[in-house]
Amino acid sequence: MEKLLDLVVNSIPENATPETIFLFLLSALSIYALFRANVIYDFVERFNKRELSRLRELLADENISEKAKITLRDKIDLIAYKKVTGIEANIYWQKKIIHYYNLAEGRLRYSDFKRAFTFLKININGELEIRKPNKTEIFLQLIWILASISVFTVLSLLLFAFVYATMSIRARIALFMLIIYFGLMLFLFLWLTSLIPTARKIKNELENNRLILQSNHRNIELKQTNLHSKQLRPNEISITNKDIDRIVESYRQQNKQRPIGLAKGEFIVPDNFNDPLPDEILDLFEPK
Repeated sequence: MEKLLDLVVNSIPENATPETIFLFLLSALSIYALFRANVIYDFVERFNKRELSRLRELLADENISEKAKITLRDKIDLIAYKKVTGIEANIYWQKKIIHYYNLAEGRLRYSDFKRAFTFLKININGELEIRKPNKTEIFLQLIWILASISVFTVLSLLLFAFVYATMSIRARIALFMLIIYFGLMLFLFLWLTSLIPTARKIKNELENNRLILQSNHRNIELKQTNLHSKQLRPNEISITNKDIDRIVESYRQQNKQRPIGLAKGEFIVPDNFNDPLPDEILDLFEPK
């Protein structure tokens, strides 16, 4: 921090106006806050852990009723889900968001769900959907973008008009860098607050997942239908040449004669043709 302040103080020209000094100090504090964001994050993280620790201590108390313990467990689960998704919602919504986040396989982030949370809804089938933004929301989004860009442009021009003429070359370069920095912060802010493009991105991903699930269900139904039809289909009777040879040999043994002048697989119809066939022959025609 001291090195940064020394750098800012040395960059201020000797004949600088109070506006110029304020500008340099503001830029230094902004850059310092940007690079020290981890300190703010650690403070918030410690605050959340303190709340979680207090809830766990209450849960371990034996004097609390079971109904109160169930409420405490739900509260702990809600905090845990919120730490994962970053979204303030009930456990049912949290589980839905985590489920569809896993289905996206990295194509969606929790920040996408968080930005477009106002467009999310759950249909009667329990599936996550994106509602269509109305004309008022689209109009307000465009007004928000145009107003942000207009305010940034006007402030930049006013800054040039009041400060640029009294600044040295080094201070002018620093001013240009500061304007570029705030311009990038503006576009980052607009990107973070842009809801409709993020909602469309989630909608496309949900439609792709729905088509994949429908295709998988259709394939499963076809497999089940084929399996069911095979179970209902009567077993086919397959008789090979070897079975025919066995039949001929059986008739030969019964009639004590071998067919003469006949091709393989043919036989003479015996006199006792109307007699019942042997069991071993009938077994050949039983379904396998």
